[in-house]
Amino acid sequence: MKKILRLVLVAFFILCFFVFGSVITIITPKNSLKRKLRLSYMVSMISRWILKFLSIEVEVINKQEVKSSFIVANHLSYIDIFIICGAYPCAFVTSIEMKKTLFLGQITSLAGCIFVERRSRDNIHKEIQKIKDVLDYGLNIVVFPEATSTNGEQMLPFKRSLFESAMLSGCKTRPLTLNYKTINGEKLSKQNRDLICWYADMEFAPHLLTLAGQGKITSTLMTHDALDSTEFNDTKELRDKAFDIISKHYEKIV
Repeated sequence: MKKILRLVLVAFFILCFFVFGSVITIITPKNSLKRKLRLSYMVSMISRWILKFLSIEVEVINKQEVKSSFIVANHLSYIDIFIICGAYPCAFVTSIEMKKTLFLGQITSLAGCIFVERRSRDNIHKEIQKIKDVLDYGLNIVVFPEATSTNGEQMLPFKRSLFESAMLSGCKTRPLTLNYKTINGEKLSKQNRDLICWYADMEFAPHLLTLAGQGKITSTLMTHDALDSTEFNDTKELRDKAFDIISKHYEKIV
């Protein structure tokens, strides 16, 4: 019964997301940065409600005012998006493959995500400029530099290309470390991690159905001090510093 109720509530807020998002897209000019700003605040509000109804408790450590920042974080699950956006209104950078994925593609498009083709060297400079424009407008941009979600055993090396947008904009780079602590009253481990982690070829709908049937989930989102992107010599140096900060506070799932 609890699982059904949760799914109904989550479905209701997803419906609200589509309704409110559609209204925003209708009343705001296409490709307008104002549209992305409005969508980011709408998604942030709905994310907080979804976390509440899925019984996901988030402790934001060292919460600060974060504006016009290039946010980078480790990546374990689609839940990461609700947690980060619930704490800090933002627009996410995701792959063009996600845009083509049924249902998730519609959600990410309506949420104002920026789609990139990481494997295309021909388009990367245009995409970096697109991200810079959004940063210059005053929005927070979130990038998962691992370029994929993981099973939590270790962080993957960060890709460096998108860090260029932060250096070009001159904005702050803000590292965040996300840790999932417990589920159903038990410490997260290899035995129960797949109830939260969403990676490899896992299907979205079955995973969400299973997640809705779980008990309380606890997590932490650690906000680190901002890095002045202009003080670094190149993207490699900035990337490595962000990776070191996040990995230092990341708790491997063992």
